[in-house]
Amino acid sequence: MRFRVYNTDMEISAVFSGIFTLVLIYFGVSFAFRVLSAIMIHEIGHLAMLLLFGEAPRKITIGAFGVRIERRYEEALGSAREIAVYAAGPAANLIAALLWAVLAKDTKAALINVVLALYNLIPVGEFDGRNILKKLTEIKRWNFNAEKTGERISMTLLILLTLCGAAVLFVYKNPTLLISAGYMTFREVKNIKLRARS
Repeated sequence: MRFRVYNTDMEISAVFSGIFTLVLIYFGVSFAFRVLSAIMIHEIGHLAMLLLFGEAPRKITIGAFGVRIERRYEEALGSAREIAVYAAGPAANLIAALLWAVLAKDTKAALINVVLALYNLIPVGEFDGRNILKKLTEIKRWNFNAEKTGERISMTLLILLTLCGAAVLFVYKNPTLLISAGYMTFREVKNIKLRARS
């Protein structure tokens, strides 16, 4: 589904719609609402920081396991501002978790926001943690190959996440973490192969 809001193109993939429908059926309306609101809060955090720095998005795509914000201008904001944009999503989730817990007394919504924030700070794939690590290496000018180090960290953590996902599936009969880790591992291997060719 495609539509336009102000000067920004919006796209919601069919895969996202399918996954959300499965979450709705498998976990129920209450859980699905909490997850969707946590995802939206996360992305609004990124978007608010971009707007604060004077950059409007060109396109927002809601995909299988996340949201991608394409910028209108290709120029980088500078490493410190880029870090602030990447960190704004998890920060928004942590603030929301505090508000859910204190004001609404909804510990489930608070926990979902905390999990989403911490999950996104893992330095794997296209997550915020990986992008923050990459920008930190630019600022500090650390003497190592950030891309290769990021690949090693990502693959190690993805293997651990996959094992944790298998354990969660076995113990709780919940496939969510295993599917997510499997998808991210597939994407990371694909990206490593593409980088190796170029």
